[in-house]
Amino acid sequence: MIEMEGKTMDRSRPARRLLLLGLVLGAFLAPGRGATGAPLPLPDGGLLCHPRPAGADSLPRLAAGKWLYVNGHLGRAETILAEGRPLRRTADGRFAAQVPWPADRVLRLNLEHPDSVWTFHLRLAEPAADAPPDSQKTAAPRELPARVRLDGSPLSTAPGASYWIFPQAGTEWIADQRRDGWLRLPMSSTLAAWVPERRVAHLGPAPPEPPEPRWLGPAVQTRRLEQGDLELSLAVSGDSPPLWREEGTASGGWRFIFPRMRGRLDWVQLDEAGDLRQLDWEPLAGDELSLRADLAPGAFQGHSLRWEPGRLIITFQRRASSLKEALIVLDPGHGGGESGAIGASGVMEKDLALLLARELKTELERAGAEVRLTRDGDSTLSLGDRVAQARELRADLLLSLHYNSVGEGEDPWKSDGFMVFSWSPWSAEAAQLLHEQLKRRLPLRDRGLHWRSLGVCRHHGCPAILLEAGSLAHPGEEEWMLDPHVRRKQVKAIRRGIEAWLREGR
Repeated sequence: MIEMEGKTMDRSRPARRLLLLGLVLGAFLAPGRGATGAPLPLPDGGLLCHPRPAGADSLPRLAAGKWLYVNGHLGRAETILAEGRPLRRTADGRFAAQVPWPADRVLRLNLEHPDSVWTFHLRLAEPAADAPPDSQKTAAPRELPARVRLDGSPLSTAPGASYWIFPQAGTEWIADQRRDGWLRLPMSSTLAAWVPERRVAHLGPAPPEPPEPRWLGPAVQTRRLEQGDLELSLAVSGDSPPLWREEGTASGGWRFIFPRMRGRLDWVQLDEAGDLRQLDWEPLAGDELSLRADLAPGAFQGHSLRWEPGRLIITFQRRASSLKEALIVLDPGHGGGESGAIGASGVMEKDLALLLARELKTELERAGAEVRLTRDGDSTLSLGDRVAQARELRADLLLSLHYNSVGEGEDPWKSDGFMVFSWSPWSAEAAQLLHEQLKRRLPLRDRGLHWRSLGVCRHHGCPAILLEAGSLAHPGEEEWMLDPHVRRKQVKAIRRGIEAWLREGR
């Protein structure tokens, strides 16, 4: 329901605003953008950009909370009130605010002119019901404990918590508890992982006795691959991929911890080049096994694991030393049905991230790098799809590009600035040097360098960084983000940061 009180006013101005915005972004927006809805024209010549209508006469399906984020820009109105609250605005009419959630799901906007007041009543649709389960998957177990097969989705430390373990598809395990649609997978007597029920296939009841631990050993062989990568081949018992979790070490090496595993390692063939300094194993409490690889500092920049029947292959990827040797994967955030943040002008994060990625690609290619985009149009990609592309291409760096929004109740006027995120020790140096260049060269507030367990950042094959290049929630900073001169400074600072990291590895 959209109800309006007041006289009819000329609506040609919002059309001109949208045309101007399209010219600023360039003619690269793919079909299908309408699935998210266009901004809602206001009767004074402005636009309501969030909540953005899902159709011609309805606003999106939102779960009720304490606060509702509202933004857009005004035409001729001098004041805008949402739920009775005057909203802060820029000199050119952009506004953004968190307003109390309307109990009746009707958002009330008042546009005040010296000689009139316009009132909008905008009904928010009810939240959508949960999607039906995938009929092609085997139903999750009703009775626990049960044997299950994992589909390769990340496991978490608790229901809905951070990613923790990245199993290979086909791994079989025991589920022993259920909570809020999640299944508990015991790793040891003291540790457990959690996975959504929809991500497992039921294989039958658990055996009456716990399965015997697997064996790792007796020998580890190493070999050099053509690209300079170092491959370790380990014998592992069992008919399905094992589980493991991973930890970086202060020296730049890596530690793999295998639950329900015992060691029979008798000898290790060390690398002739000396880049593998030491490989040792240690039994841990609860039938866990620790395998530690001590590597020459700066020799490698990531690793990958793959399972072959009877063997686990660990490959450490050689580090590039210059842009001319590097393959960079740029990941424009969101896309397709995921718009990401929406600015007060109506620009979507997915579109601006793609524009930044294209300009950065051109800059890096001029410097000699090979560059790929995870998407070069308005397509929908999962986190797994993005990481898989970097893995298959053997990327030297995965850089995911985003723009900040705000959480419920957060003040959008305090959301300005850029942020750099990483997770693995492989990524820490690259993230730090990128952050230093952005801090030195951009007229934006530095909101810090962060460690966070984000899906893209958990990629282990190479340094993986997520950049929040600025804030679309902040009406003033959004104007900066749309400025080609600011983007040019961002692009040059990012290139310099990547170059500095590659130089450090020489």
